[in-house]
Amino acid sequence: MSSTIPPSDSEFSGPTGSIHGRQYPLKLVFAILLALCCSACAGVNVPTLPLSLQPGLSDHYSYEVESRIEFGFHDHSKKQKKVVPMKLRYLLEMTVASVSRDSVKFIAKIGKAQMWGVKDHNKQPSLIDTTVVMDQLTDIRRLIVTKSNGELIRTELLDTLKPAGDAAARSQTERFNDQIESLCATFFVPLPERKVAVGDVWRNTMTDSVGNELMTFGVNIETEHRFEQIADTIDHRAARIQTEFMKLNLEAAEVLVKFFAMMAGGAEPLIDSDSEGSGISYIDMQTGMIVASHSSTRINSSITIPIPDKPQIIDLSIASDTEVRLMPR
Repeated sequence: MSSTIPPSDSEFSGPTGSIHGRQYPLKLVFAILLALCCSACAGVNVPTLPLSLQPGLSDHYSYEVESRIEFGFHDHSKKQKKVVPMKLRYLLEMTVASVSRDSVKFIAKIGKAQMWGVKDHNKQPSLIDTTVVMDQLTDIRRLIVTKSNGELIRTELLDTLKPAGDAAARSQTERFNDQIESLCATFFVPLPERKVAVGDVWRNTMTDSVGNELMTFGVNIETEHRFEQIADTIDHRAARIQTEFMKLNLEAAEVLVKFFAMMAGGAEPLIDSDSEGSGISYIDMQTGMIVASHSSTRINSSITIPIPDKPQIIDLSIASDTEVRLMPR
């Protein structure tokens, strides 16, 4: 008959613990518990979630949008400096027109649109010195087509834009329309085409344009998005996503390049730009639609016109701060 010989004090020393009524050294107890915990943890996966744009057909969303934009111009040679700030506030009404596996189509229109302008640093009134109600933009329908992950495919005006009034009023309407087009192009957060867990990071690139036909700039945008946390609100379970603008390259439009080149006797201008920007978005985890967002960007561009014997330097800047909020149904 065999007998169990307990370990001697020389083999294990120190305080003891009990497992199934038997006494073992605490070091051994801790080692067993640690092994069990590691084994359990090895079988636990961090939960991953699909984030995609999947609203219901004919669903309607009303967003209150407020943008503060500042255009800066500095001609070093002529010592001219001007800043033109403006503020836009409007309702963006969006109705889901179709939903497929690969794309989502929205019909969007503007309601209750207003624009404010303030005086520039030279204390001269700007073209948008007073509150302007943009009735000309109300009920103008736009088609917005995105991929199922929210990445923009295209936007298109479905109705003809007919600015009314004098040249200043038409300019205001067209400028407002440009800003709305820009917002529609960047409205949705591009979501990853894979399941993600809290803490995951993904990147996206896109192109956009800002300005008007005489002062239009192409913008190449590279963003990095981080799934920060899940936030529960009264009406939504939302993914909080932080966005950093890693790259915001500003490129002058062809018309502007030709204009500067003409001034320089045919030589192409040199353009150097830098930028910064960030934002926070709350995305409904069931539909992928924006619940609320806030973003700020700034682009600084220095244009050198290589005029013989007297190079001309012009600094341009565009700063924007935009807040979007989903209105209660």
